[in-house]
Amino acid sequence: MSVELKDLIKHYADEINENEFEHIYDACNSTGTRELASKLTSILYAAGIDPLMYLKTVPENFLYFNKDIKEIKVPSNIDRISKFAFYGSEIENIQLSENITRLDKCTFAGCDHLKSIELPNHLQGIGAEAFYCSRLTEIKLPASVTMIRTSAFRECNDLSKVTLEDLSSYLKCDLTDDTSCPFYAGEAELYIDGNLVKELVIPEGIESINSFAFTGCSSIESVEIPHSVTSIGIRVFSSCENLYEIYYKGTSAQFKSMLSGVLPYRVTIFCDDGTFPASCFDWTGDINEISFWSNK
Repeated sequence: MSVELKDLIKHYADEINENEFEHIYDACNSTGTRELASKLTSILYAAGIDPLMYLKTVPENFLYFNKDIKEIKVPSNIDRISKFAFYGSEIENIQLSENITRLDKCTFAGCDHLKSIELPNHLQGIGAEAFYCSRLTEIKLPASVTMIRTSAFRECNDLSKVTLEDLSSYLKCDLTDDTSCPFYAGEAELYIDGNLVKELVIPEGIESINSFAFTGCSSIESVEIPHSVTSIGIRVFSSCENLYEIYYKGTSAQFKSMLSGVLPYRVTIFCDDGTFPASCFDWTGDINEISFWSNK
């Protein structure tokens, strides 16, 4: 881009207010050509203009399949990232504003060069396919996240480390299905407070464990569940290949009553009234009739 063109673009950009920048990106996206907004972004950055300084939301298709821009700092005036904003781009490093509360659909899908990302502490929702087919190797979920939608981490096969800022908060997080679970695709290991978790202890006072919470987690070998838990969602421990023991501080009848689905059959359940194979809890009869497993 010539110096004259850069100066011209910068001159006009200085005359554009916040609302006009938003309208310009809306106009680009209204054409039906996703690459147009991305090309505009490249032109602005090449002219030394950061369009994000004039916006409240990262626009749709902001860097759609963009090969020019490798690094971005999202300023504090941004509180949301729109769908397809960085889809298929070659972004390598991104610093997100702490004010961002939501990542929309396909935000970072197909970002082959993005290996890690620090999610903001006020983030509440991660949209469908937000990181689909990205090359993340690790991620830390802040305690503020309450919702993760379908396929958010689907095909993230390189994702091997998931750190939870707060276990109790995560157990309440609404996951749509197993592809929204960060552990699933890469069979990631669980870390809390910097430590690898092999013996997962559910905190006292927790009443429910939401569905798909630990689907595919490879590090968990045993789980301790307190008596306060009255509900366990479906596929919570599905595909946890190293899980063999669950310790429940209650009776087998109580344990069975709170299950919403079956457990991996290799798992042994230790209850106050005996030790049982997981298959017992997929059986319609009285658990205590299976006397050959009972400790009593």
